[in-house]
Amino acid sequence: MLSIVVPVYLTDTQGFALFARCLDSLCQQWNGDFEVIVVDDGSPMAYQPERLKNKAPRRSTFIRLPENQGRAVARNRGWQRARAPWILFLDADMALQAEAVGAHLDFHRAHGFGWIAQGHIVGQQYLDQEPVESVWTDASQAFFATGQVSIAREALIKTGGFDEDFTAYGWEDLELGLRLKQLGYRQKKLKTAISFHFEPPFSVHDAEDWTKAVDKEQQRAHGALLFLQKHPQAKYLCQASAFDAQCAHLLLGALPTRPFLQGLVALQKRYPKMALALYRGLLHQYYVQALNDLKGAS
Repeated sequence: MLSIVVPVYLTDTQGFALFARCLDSLCQQWNGDFEVIVVDDGSPMAYQPERLKNKAPRRSTFIRLPENQGRAVARNRGWQRARAPWILFLDADMALQAEAVGAHLDFHRAHGFGWIAQGHIVGQQYLDQEPVESVWTDASQAFFATGQVSIAREALIKTGGFDEDFTAYGWEDLELGLRLKQLGYRQKKLKTAISFHFEPPFSVHDAEDWTKAVDKEQQRAHGALLFLQKHPQAKYLCQASAFDAQCAHLLLGALPTRPFLQGLVALQKRYPKMALALYRGLLHQYYVQALNDLKGAS
Protein backbone atom coordinates (compact mmCIF):
# COMPACT_ATOMS: atom_id res chain seq x y z
CA MET A 1 0.00 0.00 0.00
CA LEU A 2 2.97 2.36 0.49
CA SER A 3 6.12 3.04 -1.54
CA ILE A 4 8.95 4.71 0.37
CA VAL A 5 11.23 6.77 -1.88
CA VAL A 6 14.69 7.56 -0.47
CA PRO A 7 17.00 9.74 -2.61
CA VAL A 8 20.65 9.23 -1.66
CA TYR A 9 23.85 11.08 -2.43
CA LEU A 10 26.64 9.79 -0.20
CA THR A 11 30.10 11.34 -0.13
CA ASP A 12 31.57 10.37 3.27
CA THR A 13 31.54 7.70 5.95
CA GLN A 14 29.14 9.61 8.19
CA GLY A 15 26.51 9.85 5.45
CA PHE A 16 26.97 6.16 4.70
CA ALA A 17 26.45 5.28 8.38
CA LEU A 18 23.34 7.46 8.64
CA PHE A 19 21.86 5.79 5.56
CA ALA A 20 22.51 2.38 7.15
CA ARG A 21 20.64 3.66 10.23
CA CYS A 22 17.75 4.75 7.98
CA LEU A 23 17.50 1.28 6.40
CA ASP A 24 17.63 -0.38 9.82
CA SER A 25 14.71 1.78 11.01
CA LEU A 26 12.69 0.66 7.97
CA CYS A 27 13.40 -2.98 8.82
CA GLN A 28 11.99 -2.35 12.31
CA GLN A 29 8.59 -1.03 11.18
CA TRP A 30 5.55 -2.66 12.79
CA ASN A 31 3.53 -2.36 9.57
CA GLY A 32 5.35 -4.15 6.74
CA ASP A 33 2.96 -3.31 3.89
CA PHE A 34 5.48 -1.23 1.95
CA GLU A 35 8.28 -1.29 -0.60
CA VAL A 36 11.45 0.80 -0.56
CA ILE A 37 12.90 2.52 -3.62
CA VAL A 38 16.41 3.89 -3.12
CA VAL A 39 17.61 6.30 -5.80
CA ASP A 40 21.37 6.79 -5.80
CA ASP A 41 21.95 10.23 -7.28
CA GLY A 42 25.43 9.47 -8.60
CA SER A 43 27.27 8.84 -5.31
CA PRO A 44 31.04 8.25 -5.58
CA MET A 45 31.91 4.58 -5.99
CA ALA A 46 33.41 4.32 -2.48
CA TYR A 47 30.04 5.16 -0.91
CA GLN A 48 27.61 3.42 -3.25
CA PRO A 49 24.33 2.84 -1.37
CA GLU A 50 23.92 -0.54 -3.05
CA ARG A 51 26.65 -1.87 -0.77
CA LEU A 52 23.94 -1.82 1.94
CA LYS A 53 21.40 -3.71 -0.15
CA ASN A 54 21.54 -6.76 2.12
CA LYS A 55 20.55 -4.55 5.09
CA ALA A 56 17.46 -3.14 3.37
CA PRO A 57 13.88 -4.42 3.83
CA ARG A 58 12.98 -7.42 1.67
CA ARG A 59 10.97 -5.46 -0.90
CA SER A 60 13.65 -2.95 -1.88
CA THR A 61 14.77 -1.63 -5.27
CA PHE A 62 18.04 0.24 -5.81
CA ILE A 63 18.28 2.60 -8.78
CA ARG A 64 21.55 4.30 -9.71
CA LEU A 65 21.62 7.52 -11.74
CA PRO A 66 24.79 7.89 -13.86
CA GLU A 67 25.57 11.34 -12.45
CA ASN A 68 24.41 13.70 -9.73
CA GLN A 69 21.30 15.46 -11.03
CA GLY A 70 19.68 16.85 -7.87
CA ARG A 71 16.94 15.75 -5.52
CA ALA A 72 14.06 16.73 -7.82
CA VAL A 73 15.24 14.27 -10.49
CA ALA A 74 16.06 11.56 -7.93
CA ARG A 75 12.66 11.74 -6.23
CA ASN A 76 10.84 11.71 -9.57
CA ARG A 77 12.70 8.62 -10.73
CA GLY A 78 11.73 6.98 -7.44
CA TRP A 79 7.98 7.62 -7.40
CA GLN A 80 7.75 6.86 -11.11
CA ARG A 81 8.93 3.31 -10.31
CA ALA A 82 6.56 2.99 -7.35
CA ARG A 83 3.79 0.39 -7.36
CA ALA A 84 1.73 1.55 -4.38
CA PRO A 85 -1.09 4.13 -4.31
CA TRP A 86 0.67 6.12 -1.56
CA ILE A 87 4.19 7.55 -1.66
CA LEU A 88 6.29 8.38 1.40
CA PHE A 89 9.31 10.57 0.70
CA LEU A 90 12.07 10.08 3.25
CA ASP A 91 15.54 11.61 3.49
CA ALA A 92 18.46 9.20 3.77
CA ASP A 93 19.63 10.64 7.11
CA MET A 94 16.29 10.03 8.84
CA ALA A 95 15.54 7.20 11.28
CA LEU A 96 11.83 6.36 11.55
CA GLN A 97 10.24 5.25 14.79
CA ALA A 98 8.68 1.78 14.50
CA GLU A 99 5.06 2.98 14.24
CA ALA A 100 5.68 5.66 11.59
CA VAL A 101 4.80 3.70 8.42
CA GLY A 102 1.60 2.43 10.03
CA ALA A 103 0.67 5.98 11.05
CA HIS A 104 0.99 7.21 7.45
CA LEU A 105 -1.10 4.34 6.11
CA ASP A 106 -3.80 4.79 8.76
CA PHE A 107 -3.97 8.50 7.99
CA HIS A 108 -4.48 8.06 4.25
CA ARG A 109 -7.02 5.26 4.68
CA ALA A 110 -9.02 7.60 6.91
CA HIS A 111 -8.65 10.82 4.88
CA GLY A 112 -8.51 9.72 1.24
CA PHE A 113 -6.57 11.03 -1.75
CA GLY A 114 -6.80 14.79 -1.22
CA TRP A 115 -4.50 14.97 1.78
CA ILE A 116 -0.80 15.28 2.56
CA ALA A 117 0.58 13.75 5.77
CA GLN A 118 3.56 15.72 7.06
CA GLY A 119 5.59 13.57 9.43
CA HIS A 120 7.09 14.93 12.63
CA ILE A 121 10.88 15.41 12.55
CA VAL A 122 12.93 15.69 15.72
CA GLY A 123 16.53 16.85 15.56
CA GLN A 124 19.14 14.65 17.22
CA GLN A 125 22.54 16.17 17.97
CA TYR A 126 24.17 13.13 19.57
CA LEU A 127 23.56 9.63 18.23
CA ASP A 128 24.33 8.04 21.60
CA GLN A 129 21.75 10.15 23.44
CA GLU A 130 17.96 10.08 23.47
CA PRO A 131 16.60 12.83 21.15
CA VAL A 132 14.85 15.71 22.90
CA GLU A 133 12.14 17.62 21.09
CA SER A 134 12.30 21.42 21.10
CA VAL A 135 10.10 24.22 19.77
CA TRP A 136 13.32 26.05 18.87
CA THR A 137 14.21 23.66 16.04
CA ASP A 138 11.46 21.05 15.56
CA ALA A 139 8.37 23.15 14.82
CA SER A 140 8.42 23.29 11.02
CA GLN A 141 5.57 25.13 9.29
CA ALA A 142 6.36 23.79 5.81
CA PHE A 143 3.38 22.61 3.76
CA PHE A 144 5.31 19.90 1.93
CA ALA A 145 8.73 19.09 3.40
CA THR A 146 10.24 15.93 1.94
CA GLY A 147 12.30 14.94 4.95
CA GLN A 148 9.27 12.80 5.81
CA VAL A 149 6.00 13.36 3.95
CA SER A 150 3.42 11.12 2.26
CA ILE A 151 0.94 11.75 -0.52
CA ALA A 152 -1.18 9.88 -3.07
CA ARG A 153 0.68 8.79 -6.20
CA GLU A 154 -2.17 10.21 -8.29
CA ALA A 155 -1.33 13.70 -6.97
CA LEU A 156 2.20 13.36 -8.31
CA ILE A 157 0.89 12.15 -11.65
CA LYS A 158 -1.51 15.09 -11.78
CA THR A 159 1.21 17.68 -11.07
CA GLY A 160 4.06 15.96 -12.90
CA GLY A 161 5.96 15.68 -9.63
CA PHE A 162 9.01 17.75 -8.78
CA ASP A 163 10.18 20.45 -11.18
CA GLU A 164 13.51 19.18 -12.52
CA ASP A 165 14.73 22.70 -13.24
CA PHE A 166 15.68 22.76 -9.55
CA THR A 167 19.18 21.34 -9.40
CA ALA A 168 20.70 23.54 -6.66
CA TYR A 169 20.13 22.93 -2.96
CA GLY A 170 16.55 23.37 -1.74
CA TRP A 171 13.16 24.70 -2.89
CA GLU A 172 12.04 21.78 -5.10
CA ASP A 173 9.75 20.45 -2.38
CA LEU A 174 8.31 23.87 -1.47
CA GLU A 175 7.63 24.55 -5.14
CA LEU A 176 5.69 21.30 -5.54
CA GLY A 177 3.91 22.04 -2.26
CA LEU A 178 2.75 25.41 -3.59
CA ARG A 179 1.29 23.79 -6.71
CA LEU A 180 -0.44 21.11 -4.61
CA LYS A 181 -1.92 23.81 -2.38
CA GLN A 182 -3.20 25.69 -5.43
CA LEU A 183 -4.93 22.49 -6.57
CA GLY A 184 -6.76 22.24 -3.26
CA TYR A 185 -4.74 19.55 -1.48
CA ARG A 186 -4.82 19.79 2.29
CA GLN A 187 -2.13 18.97 4.80
CA LYS A 188 -2.02 17.70 8.34
CA LYS A 189 0.89 17.35 10.76
CA LEU A 190 1.21 13.70 11.71
CA LYS A 191 2.60 13.74 15.25
CA THR A 192 2.43 9.94 15.48
CA ALA A 193 4.91 9.50 12.60
CA ILE A 194 8.23 10.52 14.13
CA SER A 195 11.66 10.48 12.52
CA PHE A 196 14.97 11.52 14.00
CA HIS A 197 17.25 13.76 11.96
CA PHE A 198 20.92 13.88 12.88
CA GLU A 199 22.10 17.49 13.36
CA PRO A 200 25.63 17.36 14.80
CA PRO A 201 26.81 20.17 17.10
CA PHE A 202 28.22 23.05 15.12
CA SER A 203 31.75 24.31 15.55
CA VAL A 204 33.34 27.66 14.77
CA HIS A 205 36.93 26.58 15.31
CA ASP A 206 37.24 25.22 11.77
CA ALA A 207 37.00 28.10 9.27
CA GLU A 208 36.32 25.62 6.46
CA ASP A 209 33.12 24.37 8.18
CA TRP A 210 31.78 27.92 8.49
CA THR A 211 32.63 28.67 4.85
CA LYS A 212 30.78 25.53 3.73
CA ALA A 213 27.74 26.50 5.80
CA VAL A 214 27.63 29.98 4.22
CA ASP A 215 28.15 28.51 0.74
CA LYS A 216 25.17 26.23 1.30
CA GLU A 217 22.97 29.24 2.09
CA GLN A 218 24.19 30.95 -1.06
CA GLN A 219 23.30 27.85 -3.08
CA ARG A 220 19.84 27.98 -1.50
CA ALA A 221 19.51 31.54 -2.79
CA HIS A 222 19.97 30.30 -6.38
CA GLY A 223 17.06 27.89 -5.87
CA ALA A 224 14.96 30.69 -4.38
CA LEU A 225 15.61 32.92 -7.40
CA LEU A 226 14.34 30.18 -9.71
CA PHE A 227 11.34 29.72 -7.43
CA LEU A 228 10.55 33.45 -7.70
CA GLN A 229 10.85 33.38 -11.46
CA LYS A 230 8.23 30.64 -11.56
CA HIS A 231 6.05 32.10 -8.77
CA PRO A 232 6.57 35.91 -8.57
CA GLN A 233 3.75 36.20 -6.03
CA ALA A 234 5.76 34.20 -3.48
CA LYS A 235 8.32 36.85 -2.56
CA TYR A 236 7.28 36.84 1.09
CA LEU A 237 7.63 33.06 1.27
CA CYS A 238 11.18 33.43 -0.06
CA GLN A 239 11.86 36.49 2.12
CA ALA A 240 12.76 38.40 -1.00
CA SER A 241 11.30 41.79 -0.06
CA ALA A 242 13.34 44.99 0.27
CA PHE A 243 12.61 44.93 4.01
CA ASP A 244 14.15 41.46 4.38
CA ALA A 245 17.23 42.54 2.44
CA GLN A 246 17.67 45.68 4.56
CA CYS A 247 17.34 43.71 7.81
CA ALA A 248 19.98 41.21 6.66
CA HIS A 249 22.30 44.03 5.60
CA LEU A 250 21.97 45.80 8.95
CA LEU A 251 22.35 42.62 10.99
CA LEU A 252 25.40 41.30 9.14
CA GLY A 253 26.98 44.77 9.20
CA ALA A 254 26.42 45.37 12.89
CA LEU A 255 27.04 41.89 14.29
CA PRO A 256 30.63 40.90 15.12
CA THR A 257 30.33 37.41 13.62
CA ARG A 258 33.26 35.65 15.28
CA PRO A 259 32.46 36.70 18.89
CA PHE A 260 28.78 35.94 18.31
CA LEU A 261 29.59 32.45 17.05
CA GLN A 262 31.89 31.82 19.98
CA GLY A 263 29.06 32.84 22.28
CA LEU A 264 26.77 30.36 20.55
CA VAL A 265 29.28 27.57 21.06
CA ALA A 266 29.31 28.36 24.78
CA LEU A 267 25.48 28.49 24.84
CA GLN A 268 25.34 25.16 22.99
CA LYS A 269 26.78 23.34 26.01
CA ARG A 270 23.75 24.23 28.14
CA TYR A 271 20.98 24.90 25.61
CA PRO A 272 21.94 23.09 22.40
CA LYS A 273 18.66 23.51 20.52
CA MET A 274 18.40 27.22 21.32
CA ALA A 275 21.98 27.73 20.16
CA LEU A 276 21.29 25.78 16.95
CA ALA A 277 18.24 27.93 16.21
CA LEU A 278 20.27 31.14 16.64
CA TYR A 279 23.08 29.68 14.51
CA ARG A 280 20.59 28.90 11.75
CA GLY A 281 19.14 32.39 12.09
CA LEU A 282 22.54 33.96 11.47
CA LEU A 283 23.20 31.72 8.47
CA HIS A 284 19.78 32.61 7.08
CA GLN A 285 20.85 36.25 6.78
CA TYR A 286 23.55 35.17 4.31
CA TYR A 287 20.82 33.49 2.25
CA VAL A 288 18.72 36.68 2.24
CA GLN A 289 21.75 38.76 1.31
CA ALA A 290 22.74 36.38 -1.51
CA LEU A 291 19.18 36.31 -2.88
CA ASN A 292 19.06 40.11 -2.94
CA ASP A 293 22.39 40.22 -4.80
CA LEU A 294 21.14 37.66 -7.35
CA LYS A 295 17.92 39.62 -7.90
CA GLY A 296 19.96 42.77 -8.54
CA ALA A 297 22.24 40.96 -10.99
CA SER A 298 19.30 39.50 -12.93
